[in-house]
Formats: sequence, structure tokens, C-alpha cells
Amino acid sequence: QQLIGIFQYVDKDRSGYLSARELSDALFNHDGTRFEPSTIRLMVKLFDKDNSNSLDFKEFYFLNRYLIYWRKTFHEMDADRSGTITYDEYLVTLQKFQFNLSPNLSQFLFNRFAKVDFNPYGGNAFDPWGSPSGTIDPQKNMKFGHFIESLIWLLRFTNLFRAYDKRGNGVAQFNFEDFIYE
Repeated sequence: QQLIGIFQYVDKDRSGYLSARELSDALFNHDGTRFEPSTIRLMVKLFDKDNSNSLDFKEFYFLNRYLIYWRKTFHEMDADRSGTITYDEYLVTLQKFQFNLSPNLSQFLFNRFAKVDFNPYGGNAFDPWGSPSGTIDPQKNMKFGHFIESLIWLLRFTNLFRAYDKRGNGVAQFNFEDFIYE
């Protein structure tokens, strides 16, 4: 019942579907900040089963269940109870889900999705492609939305790779057109 109320409240145009913009009004990090637009778009893409580029109530329901699972995981992985995921906590998460990534790839992923807290001068010092030196900025951390986005991204690319890794040996072969479509 409560979920129906939330759905109806954020369905501003009363279409019975939530656009990415409407969905962003329903989802927040622990500190009250909104999820990144890229995270919202990724979740819509993941749960939009009828290709409407929006979520009906059933799709929203399954997204909510998914988020409950990931919130629980986030809390389990947040060992220092800071409300964010540090690099070391992220490594534990990757190990828990059996992602055997090289240290360089783990650092790249963390730097790609983690953010630096807002600095005292205003603005955000986020580098969207991570540190070019391959080091971890100790000020970077992941809020819940960043954490979800990084794992969805990693799971999607892992599944895509496995579809083309016919021998299961860690080598995939695909043509450029297939790569672009995926």
C-alpha cells in the first residue's frame, strides 16, 4: 500500500508510468541527496520490460525489491558505518560477489564511480574517469547510488562478456557492430 502511494505521488502526469525524471523524485541516498541521473537511467533501462522508457507499477515494484536487497548489501559492506563505501570496503564487495579483478581494474572502477565530497570552496571535485595515475584518492567514497550503479554496470558487462566467451576461458570475440549494439 505504501509503495502504491509513493508511485502515485511521484507520477506527476498521472500516466501510470514513471519517467526517469519522476523516478528521481522517489529515490534518495542515505544523506537525502538524489541519485545521479546516470544511475536513474540505468535502473529504468534494467527494469523497463515493455520498452516504454519508463516504469509501470509492476516494474517499479521489482525495482523497489532490488533496491531493498542492495541497501542491505550496502549496509553490510559499510564496515565503518560512515554511510559510504570506501575503496577497501569496495574490494570486499567485489570479493563477496566473486569478481576476481586485477588491482588496476578494481581501482579504475572505484575511481570511476566514487566521488569526492563537496569541497569547502563549493563545487564537486569529481573526475569522471578516475585518477590517471591509477591511485586511490582517500577522499573518494561511494554513496548508495554510486555503489548500485557500479555493481549494475559491472554485472551487465560481465553478462555481456560471458555471452561472447564461448569457451569460458576469459576471452571473448565479437565484431564491432555487436559491441556497439550491446
